[in-house]
Amino acid sequence: MRIQVSRRRLLQLAAAPAFFPRARAQAQDLSPAASRVHAGVDGRLVYVPDEQGNTIHDASHAGYRGGGVAIPTLPVRETIWPVAGDNTAHVQAAIDRVSSRLPDGSG
Repeated sequence: MRIQVSRRRLLQLAAAPAFFPRARAQAQDLSPAASRVHAGVDGRLVYVPDEQGNTIHDASHAGYRGGGVAIPTLPVRETIWPVAGDNTAHVQAAIDRVSSRLPDGSG
């Protein structure tokens, strides 16, 4: 006979004696916890909304091209150094110079 125990339940049982010495006898009385995130049949995460429709934020697609893609290394086209005072015009001039270039094979 195989008994399945969730990770959360296992952690609850393991942590109970350390933090609550008297809770050891009551550990089996803990109610099961439902996960709001689980792996779907396609291997992607499925986010289950709570009673109010709230879901855990999915940030797995954050990053360059949705994540999982290395950020390309581009050649330096312009280098500037700070000048005394307000650098706004100095930075804008560098942006204008780079913007006026024709795109190469990398865009």
